[in-house]
Amino acid sequence: MKLIIMGQVGSGKGTYASRISKAMDILHLSTGELLRQEIKNETEIGKRAKIFVEKADWSAKEIHDIIMELLKKEINKPEASNGFIFDGFPRTLDQAKDLEKITDIDTVINLNVPEKMLLDRITNRRTCKKCGTVYNLISVPPKKAGICDKCEGELYQRTDETEEMTKHRMEENDRCTNPVLEFYRNKGLVIEIVNDNPEALPNEVVERILDKLKKVKTE
Repeated sequence: MKLIIMGQVGSGKGTYASRISKAMDILHLSTGELLRQEIKNETEIGKRAKIFVEKADWSAKEIHDIIMELLKKEINKPEASNGFIFDGFPRTLDQAKDLEKITDIDTVINLNVPEKMLLDRITNRRTCKKCGTVYNLISVPPKKAGICDKCEGELYQRTDETEEMTKHRMEENDRCTNPVLEFYRNKGLVIEIVNDNPEALPNEVVERILDKLKKVKTE
């Protein structure tokens, strides 16, 4: 099955996509992670992408071309033979239209989460500088303040996860992705997943998504 998962910044796209990919034995394609890996490895693509990733500028033409280049390679890997789930792509209408040129899409999962829940999640995130483990000061705090449980690395707040930057990212996300959602809604591909319960466990949300996907497959 070929899927896209969409939602606001902090809606849980990455978490849910990872669990869905394992449950359905499909490839999880996170454009953010793919780009960060290229940057870490200091590849030519990574050098081109770095400035856009640091500014969270996902609408520029150059980053669009870079992502398309990466995705063409990824969807042709043997690991994608059962399907895949895109996480963080497409972000613009142009990207959605270009994606149609290289693959079809079966279903688009849209996550609906209240803004306050999103802000609480994101602004309380802390990431380990050493191993990349992500914590939340409210829901999943480290045992020792400012220190990673796994490797004892220093925890920090990413520059794009401050309240001011988060609100800017949310506004930009709406501006870019609302036309994308409308594009897929017009094709009848969107299923809506509402999560307005801060106490809901990821597995509970994933089960709801999987149930809806089963119904789509049998229709």
